Amino acid sequence: MTSPFKLTQIYQALTAKNPLLKRKLKLGTDDIPIPPKREDVKAIEAINRFNKANPRVDTTNEGVIQGAYDTATMQARDGGYPAPSYETFKSRYLKRNMKADGGRIGYKDGLGPNDQPMGPVYTTNKIEDAAREVVKRLIKLDGVDIPLNEKITMSLGPNLDQTEIKGVIDILGGELNIGGGIKGDEKGFGFNFRKQFQDGGMLVQPSADGSRPGYKEDIPKNRKGQVMELPSEMKKLWKITNPEKDWATGTTATERGNFKKDFPRKKKIFEQTKGLVSLDELSSILTEELGEEIGSKKITGRYGVDKKTKLAEVIDNALFKGSFGSIQGGSGTIRYYKKPSKNDIKKILKADVIGDVRINSLKSNTIKNVLYLNKKFGDVYKAGEIPDIETILKGTKMTHGSAGTATARLAQIYNGHKFRNEELNSIRINKNTASKMFQIIENTPFGNPYRNGLYQISLDMIDQKLGNKKGTFQGLKKQATKILKENKIPIYDNKKGTKAFGFNINEIAGVTGSAKSKAAEFSQFIDVMEGNLNQKTLTNFQGQLSIARQNIENNPDMLSSESKRINKLARNLEGQYDVQLPRLRDPDATKYFSPTRIKELNAQGIDIVKAAERAGYTVEMPKKAITIKEFVDQSNPKAKK
Repeated sequence: MTSPFKLTQIYQALTAKNPLLKRKLKLGTDDIPIPPKREDVKAIEAINRFNKANPRVDTTNEGVIQGAYDTATMQARDGGYPAPSYETFKSRYLKRNMKADGGRIGYKDGLGPNDQPMGPVYTTNKIEDAAREVVKRLIKLDGVDIPLNEKITMSLGPNLDQTEIKGVIDILGGELNIGGGIKGDEKGFGFNFRKQFQDGGMLVQPSADGSRPGYKEDIPKNRKGQVMELPSEMKKLWKITNPEKDWATGTTATERGNFKKDFPRKKKIFEQTKGLVSLDELSSILTEELGEEIGSKKITGRYGVDKKTKLAEVIDNALFKGSFGSIQGGSGTIRYYKKPSKNDIKKILKADVIGDVRINSLKSNTIKNVLYLNKKFGDVYKAGEIPDIETILKGTKMTHGSAGTATARLAQIYNGHKFRNEELNSIRINKNTASKMFQIIENTPFGNPYRNGLYQISLDMIDQKLGNKKGTFQGLKKQATKILKENKIPIYDNKKGTKAFGFNINEIAGVTGSAKSKAAEFSQFIDVMEGNLNQKTLTNFQGQLSIARQNIENNPDMLSSESKRINKLARNLEGQYDVQLPRLRDPDATKYFSPTRIKELNAQGIDIVKAAERAGYTVEMPKKAITIKEFVDQSNPKAKK
């Protein structure tokens, strides 16, 4: 048992340089009672009183040790210290609180009461040391804590000359943790100050997303009247799935509880569908891209018993990724799709399965006119002739434009084109008649109703083959003409007859010839040419180029002879009129278009390499030729040359 003298020394060491601590402790030498009882009696009574008030810890219970470790970890964190490892803590805890295995405290080897072992043999020549050893064996001081007041505790042992005082003092609105002790001739003292702030005592405040830098995870504690903030991962998913709803003010307790409970399922669905679009979202995208209402039922396209429309098949093959549960909750599943790229849209358009959003479905008036022409003038067309436009108009409600359009459509049907309108299925294919009709129409002058009708149809056919919306090519031509007018360049108008003067946008490879070919991509190259030369003299060249392309596509062996014929004609016209014209070459487009140029064209959706391979030839363009898209984009340097 440590003597009162020793306690006085401890107190003096703790308060020598801290008068404030001395006043708080309120413990001087006069305050330490010196009992009249013998030292051994006093120690035994004090320990008995403490053990009665503080039963010893059951160190065989792992749960007790875990609880002590959790408490120590929290205290370490609050004090700004690193938490100890569990194994290290457990080892020290057991060492400090371990009971002797057996019955009475302190008996081990040797004989004690009732011939029980009393501990290992101890040998010394000093009476003082022997007495100390006897007391130590009789009184086990290891872990004995004696409360001096509500917040100050004195610990004795495990050695007789070892004592420690520790506790907490309320000061300056916070808590001062103090500790000091002696062991033999060694002395020590330490303290730390902790204050609870109004914001909860966090030295590192939460950032915008609720996290605390330097902490693995931190969920702000719920304060009375406030909604507990979500962990960062939950918060992120909440904002994505409920962008218009505030977690704290826009939800009920039930909604918040359901979200937390359902979070694992929501997270899984979110990860599975990341980057995908739902059926409704796809409907909006396709409607905008295709220029026609494409509802969800049209996308899924079910009819009959387990049958799908062609459109549904194309979309499923290109875009469908699977069905997943609703991230918002509830029963059932939602179909998810890849977000369609420009190439995906083109594939859908080229498949020609959408219906009346494409030119493949004719209007009712055009159907009536086509059926009338086939019945009334079928024999005339087969004979290689086309009736005068005025003859067609007599006795009908057709206009010049509608008669020209119906004639061109009939030529398409004779050539084998299948429209979706079932009424037209009765018209038989006759490619020989179709070839004659196309040749006659292409040789008619600009402004002729037949040529105009075929030209308009050809523009639409090119849009279809390139996967563009109907009217794209025609719209670009109108923009190009507008640019000429804005730059004070006169536009050639054949309606003015001999007084006509100006320039036109010239499709270098021809529109009607490209529309019928397997390589519509070559139709996109243009230049600006004097109108009279373009619409009269060079009309025959484009017609001959169209025939040569058809011949090569029908018989690849004709590439050599047809290319020589067309290239010779082009050289003669270039020398005579000081113009630049295209050439027919072999199907390896990489010989005639540089890698840079091929890359530029691909960015516009024009794959020249594949087009040439598909058709069996390359249309080599003049050096200054640009695409119509490049021309209407006046910020493009190519358009200003």
